[in-house]
Amino acid sequence: MKAITSLLLLALVATGCTPNRPEVRNSAARTLAGILAAGAGEPKPGQLILPKRVRLDIAMIPRPFEDPSVNEGLWSTVDEQAISAETRRLLEANGLRMGMLSGSIPPGFEALMSKSTPIKDRVVPVQVEVPDGEKTDLTPVSQPRSVVTLLLNRESRIDGKDFHDAKGLIRLTASHHGTDTVTLKFTPEIHHGPVKHGYNAVPNSGPFSPQQFVVQDGQEVESLRELAGSLNLQPGQIAVLGCRGKHDNSLGDFLFIQQEPNSDRLTQTVILIWAWQADSAKGGQAVTTEASKLSELIEPPPLGERDSPANR
Repeated sequence: MKAITSLLLLALVATGCTPNRPEVRNSAARTLAGILAAGAGEPKPGQLILPKRVRLDIAMIPRPFEDPSVNEGLWSTVDEQAISAETRRLLEANGLRMGMLSGSIPPGFEALMSKSTPIKDRVVPVQVEVPDGEKTDLTPVSQPRSVVTLLLNRESRIDGKDFHDAKGLIRLTASHHGTDTVTLKFTPEIHHGPVKHGYNAVPNSGPFSPQQFVVQDGQEVESLRELAGSLNLQPGQIAVLGCRGKHDNSLGDFLFIQQEPNSDRLTQTVILIWAWQADSAKGGQAVTTEASKLSELIEPPPLGERDSPANR
């Protein structure tokens, strides 16, 4: 507190005027705030750090199977070497594709999201904001299957398995990486079997809060962690996910290909994701509680008779 008082006196001296005038007190407050904010990039005791968050724009684009705009127009511009060679080999063996697109998307896909496209044909990206490290579920294919047989290639070991009442999900985990990069981790999951009732613990609000539980319904989950892939996105880059052609009983077919309702035609879904660190998590947004309390103390009171210009 002595240090703050000294800084306040220094700020008042810097104004070069008497401290009993409101404009002088305002100037002193601004000067002191500037002094306290210097070097505020690093957390200090008593500093309130706003939680990190990630903003995502997610577009799920259904296209006819073997559409040239997907197989030739889009994937020919995607950098699939943005993921490791081992992960890329495993994804390819399971009929999956993942990569990164820098710059603008191909014209055909850009037109699908344009405001000039009729609303019934337009793809509108979903905008979400999630806490750093939190998970979001992506569901490219909305139709669950009563029975599906999958051949899963798990590090040179092929497992065949039947799943009942199955639906596929991609669990997306978004987190900050460096000053302006977002790491996206994609983990395929298979939810299957009857819906069961269970109890899950609610995260505690504090170390001394009593543990609480809520009832949640869900299916059995098979998480394919060995097929997880990660991409580091900077502003202007786009994550692209999809399938690698038609491979019967592959995970890519199950996750991204479905039959059109009342038709024999197949459609494939392509996922485009833009990601960036939310502004609220940027440096310089931290608030020092000690400084904020001090600014309240030195804020001038409403203009009264003593401070009116006529009485000075």
